[in-house]
Amino acid sequence: MKKIVFVLMFVFGTGVISAQDTTNQKLKLIALKFYADWCPTCKAMGPVFTDLSNKFDDSSVLFVTLDFTNSTTRKNANLMMQALRLSHLLNTYKGTGYIVLLDAKSHKILETFTVKLTFDEICGLIKEHL
Repeated sequence: MKKIVFVLMFVFGTGVISAQDTTNQKLKLIALKFYADWCPTCKAMGPVFTDLSNKFDDSSVLFVTLDFTNSTTRKNANLMMQALRLSHLLNTYKGTGYIVLLDAKSHKILETFTVKLTFDEICGLIKEHL
């Protein structure tokens, strides 16, 4: 719980995201990783997500891991989605093991990345949306 509170304090406190608007001038995309410790696909996608966040580290893409491993992490994931004003996606996207790319301003779903795509293919798609 401390970790999620810190993240929310950092995100809101630094002006990266305001309560009224989930974008600033630089933030263009939000990448949500739907994750759980017990999910083998998540384990395969983990390094991809880390590599993506390192590659696109210029603040134009916000990388958020939504951990659905247990009731505590699910609660934290729900809080993060509420803070980002994306709770509606929890009804649309069930399960784990994929990444959803959204437009930061409109919250329109742009892409869904699975293990079927290579790192380079995912990078190319993100670049197209930037």
